Amino acid sequence: MSTNIQKNQITEGIIWRQLLLFFFPILLGTFFQQLYNTIDSVIVGQFVGKEALAAVGGSSAQIVAFVVGFFTGLSSGSPAMWPALPLPPEA
Repeated sequence: MSTNIQKNQITEGIIWRQLLLFFFPILLGTFFQQLYNTIDSVIVGQFVGKEALAAVGGSSAQIVAFVVGFFTGLSSGSPAMWPALPLPPEA
């Protein structure tokens, strides 16, 4: 009986490629979440009214959340690149 055990390859190979493979699913999920919230706000604003739209949330808060989520996802993987950076020459 053969056993297929896959090893986690995220810490091996080219760092920037591994970082992008980790980053893009987070970015894609955040994008679709924000798209859903934006469409929800448009529908509520068109058919229900201002009070209901205020309860759902304004578009400016969604844009801010998208930008914060983008940079949070980008910076969460950047410490993996620090060991790969070259050291400055000693004086």
